[in-house]
Amino acid sequence: MAQYYFLDSSAILKRYLAEQGSRYIGELLNEPDAVFYIAQIAAVEVASALTRQSLNKQISKRRVQTALAQFRGDRADIYRVVAVTDPLIEYAMQLAQTHALRAYDAIQLATVLTIAKHVTSLTVTFVCADELLNKVAHSEGLAIENPNHHN
Repeated sequence: MAQYYFLDSSAILKRYLAEQGSRYIGELLNEPDAVFYIAQIAAVEVASALTRQSLNKQISKRRVQTALAQFRGDRADIYRVVAVTDPLIEYAMQLAQTHALRAYDAIQLATVLTIAKHVTSLTVTFVCADELLNKVAHSEGLAIENPNHHN
């Protein structure tokens, strides 16, 4: 039986950068029967985070280009990308208002909650390295996995 996961951008980045939780994400993405969802906006967040790291001299511009090329390939081959729609934006606005979330965090949460509603017979695990967002997601009834809690 397939396992369903939603990776927010903080978890996705661990595939392309060596940091705490990267090994866990690598192993997770190699699970044979797993299904991985990401929000459409994750592409912008990943590109932004990688570029900022380059500007801060944490990684080279070449590494950014390599990571982005790998991410683009993975977007086509590994991840199921969930489009941002008007109803999703409305839901994200409600979540932002209820939980005082940052804008893209609210969209990430609205996306995973929408998926969880459509995959009602199975559990969708929210994979996220942001403790505050995990706390809110848990309060909304989601199963949580923080890659930072793994070596």
